[in-house]
Amino acid sequence: LGVRTVPETMAVARVAAAAWTLATFVKVVMWRTYKSSDFEVHRNWLAITHSLPMSQWYHEATSEWTLDYPPFFAYFEWCLSHVAKLFDPKMLEISKEPYASEKAVLFQRLSVISTDVMLLIGVVSYCRAAGWKGTGGAEKRRGADASMVFAIVYVVLNPGLLLVDHIHFQYNGFLMGILLLSLAAIRRGEDLLGGFLFAVLLNFKHIFLYVAPLYFIYLLRRYCMGVGVPPQGGTSSGKGTPYAKGVPRRCRICGLDIGNLAVLGVVVVSVFLASFGPFVA
Repeated sequence: LGVRTVPETMAVARVAAAAWTLATFVKVVMWRTYKSSDFEVHRNWLAITHSLPMSQWYHEATSEWTLDYPPFFAYFEWCLSHVAKLFDPKMLEISKEPYASEKAVLFQRLSVISTDVMLLIGVVSYCRAAGWKGTGGAEKRRGADASMVFAIVYVVLNPGLLLVDHIHFQYNGFLMGILLLSLAAIRRGEDLLGGFLFAVLLNFKHIFLYVAPLYFIYLLRRYCMGVGVPPQGGTSSGKGTPYAKGVPRRCRICGLDIGNLAVLGVVVVSVFLASFGPFVA
């Protein structure tokens, strides 16, 4: 946290906690408001992953709302289903007709609210990694703290996420939290961790493919070619990409660090194998 004192750090933490509490209150107030058809989509996915063997998850078509998200999200639904049965076991029955008991609605709203904690973790991690450490005098520290507080409040209380996640029943707050954790890792110079988290995110929701070209170009240039990496002692943060003296193992033809390219490839492929491997097997 740089040169912040404990009281300053605690002040930011209190604001984050207050914003989170307010956001949770708004979400609770919305419990009996309108819910879109995506409620039944996720209810059906809970039923599919809980009631059928994995080999049938992507073939079950009793309901029109077939499972069409990548495997990590299917595993996520499977985990939620084991909690859902404590609320209403009937919601885990596969059916063509929609099902929405009060307990089923309560569970799904609680599942979205609870997993939203990832969004708070992500935005705080990114703010800290972004360099808002308040160095250089009291006035600059106050400005840095104000920027961090604004970012936390804006993201946690974002009306778009509130409407989409708590009326449309998506888990975008949870997923955006993973994206922010990935970006935070990259801001800290931990490029490999950032790439790993983004690969995990892609296997939760394929819509994040639109960001993939940016990650590909950045990791290729930064992690595999050392562009922008200080020649002495790694990245600008002193961590992350392991270049002790310049760029070792560089290919004379393409300029790539073959070792780093191989490591990055193994990490990304391992994530996809963990995701799709059980279905292939």
